[in-house]
Amino acid sequence: MKLIITERQYRKILLENSNKEISEYLSGLKDFALNVIKITQENVGINLQMLAIWGAGVGGVMRPLNEFIQNGDFNLNEFETASIVCAVSAILFKESNKNINELLKYIKENGLTDAFKVALEKGSKLKSAFLNFIQSLNMTLFNVTNIMSYAFIIPILPMLWEMGQTGGDKGDIKELVLRLMSFGLTSVSGVVIRELITKLVNRFRD
Repeated sequence: MKLIITERQYRKILLENSNKEISEYLSGLKDFALNVIKITQENVGINLQMLAIWGAGVGGVMRPLNEFIQNGDFNLNEFETASIVCAVSAILFKESNKNINELLKYIKENGLTDAFKVALEKGSKLKSAFLNFIQSLNMTLFNVTNIMSYAFIIPILPMLWEMGQTGGDKGDIKELVLRLMSFGLTSVSGVVIRELITKLVNRFRD
């Protein structure tokens, strides 16, 4: 027997699948960040709980940096990669100077300075591009530091683009915001997330 659904129902199915994909990815993003931080803490012997507070936000920067290092000609092991990713993220997210100095000391002692400099340049460009993109949306509630709370948006931009193309409405955005907030995105307001997601979806719809 053939099942006939309306175009609206079809779009709804696509959006539900997209929301689920975003939720699963964001959960993995947060876990990834916490794992990188844990590896570095154990290896370097410092406490990076302030960095961990950023949760999925810092994961939005860590994962692209990690992929950049892994796909490049660096030949680093897991511990070396984690220390560089954490050091760059600590600088971008303005972690305490004490922890940054400890990370830089470890990097220097282990001959990772050149790789770190390349990764830092990449991370700085990523941060700059993200800040410019968000500011182009006229998000007046942001300052530079708070914008980085929303860096979890970076890896899911393609999914949000797809959401815009498939006709996401206010109900879909509300559901997505609730899913995002369920991940404990520290210092991130549900009101601002709703505004941000709405503007992103509208931008991608144009």
